[in-house]
Amino acid sequence: MKLYQKSELKDSRIFFDKKPPMFLTMFILFILFMIIFAIWMSSWMSKSYIVEANGTITTTDNIYISALSDGVLTSLNSQEGTFVKKGDILFEISSGSEGVQYSALQKQISNTKDKISAINKYINSLNIHQNKMSNSGIEQEYYEKVRYYISSLEDENQTKENNQKSIKQKEEKKTKKEQEIQSLKDQIYKLKDTEEDKAKKEELNSSLETKQSELESLIEEINQLTQTSSSQAEQTKIQLISEAGNTRTALQSTLVELEGQLKAYQSQDALTTVKASQDGYVHYLSTIKEGVTIQKGQTVAEISTNKDDQMIVEAYIQATDISKVQLNNDVKVAINGVNIQKYGTLNGKLVSIDSGTLTQETEQGNIVLYKCLVSLDNKQLHSTDGSQIDVIKSMPVVARIVYEKETYLDWLLELLSFKN
Repeated sequence: MKLYQKSELKDSRIFFDKKPPMFLTMFILFILFMIIFAIWMSSWMSKSYIVEANGTITTTDNIYISALSDGVLTSLNSQEGTFVKKGDILFEISSGSEGVQYSALQKQISNTKDKISAINKYINSLNIHQNKMSNSGIEQEYYEKVRYYISSLEDENQTKENNQKSIKQKEEKKTKKEQEIQSLKDQIYKLKDTEEDKAKKEELNSSLETKQSELESLIEEINQLTQTSSSQAEQTKIQLISEAGNTRTALQSTLVELEGQLKAYQSQDALTTVKASQDGYVHYLSTIKEGVTIQKGQTVAEISTNKDDQMIVEAYIQATDISKVQLNNDVKVAINGVNIQKYGTLNGKLVSIDSGTLTQETEQGNIVLYKCLVSLDNKQLHSTDGSQIDVIKSMPVVARIVYEKETYLDWLLELLSFKN
């Protein structure tokens, strides 16, 4: 056995031992096991590439309610969170002028109808020759016309009666003249062609011509009396009825126009009442109470049934990331304000992507976004200690859309340039 000086002892004891100690063997085996385990785990575990999209929890049956006119809220009929049915009044707004035009039009329509009714009564009075009109109000004008017509008719009837008497007398004279003419014709017919008869015949012919002339004058007088007694009253009546008919036609046209305006104002007044368009729970998107000013076109509320099976995520993807995602990508939905390490995330699928973009104004400028919808596989988050968080409508979330996966082994090989 060789003896060494203290200064010559430079290597460790292990170097001189023929067998390594057990702990070194165990250490080497442990290192080999860890390397093999790490390689196996890296080939099994995957690395996810995600696109984040901010959004909120909503429902598939969610609808928005907008105001159709400007005004001040005067009556809140449905409180926040209450269940309403289709047609229920949510609230009423007032512009301060509703009902004024409506009342004025109603008054005009009523007056126009009264005038038309008065004209119909006036025409009927003319036809039955009785003054049914009132000597006051809108009928007073027609009362005077009917009175004038009836007075004229009475005068004309008197004249007609006198004319009838004259006609009767002249008819008697006419008959007598016709008889005299016929008698002269008979006498002339009986005369012969003697000198004496010729002289008498000439005398009779002269008398016949005189009688015929008198007969023609009588016939003309009778015709004139007949025409005078029948035409004047009838012409007056026709003229009055024609004037009344024209006035009634104009009033009827005015009535149609006024009723059209009334319907328009009825629709305008209806705009001051905001109603629910479906059954569900109402949620107001801004402060809604009496005295608040509402702008025309302002979206003021949303209504949905808030059922769990209709919960969905509405998120917005930046336009620069839209090429990375596609339908049916897996999505991890994180609820803002919830500890992810404790509660985890909601699982879902990308089910819809809008075909066009939306522009959102921010402090940094305008951002171009695509709206997308994510269906949820679960509606609750559970922690290891047994506590639970239920998903509710309008929760702010971040949708993490997984558009690609690769194992950590592939990632490491690519990092080391061993794999393309």
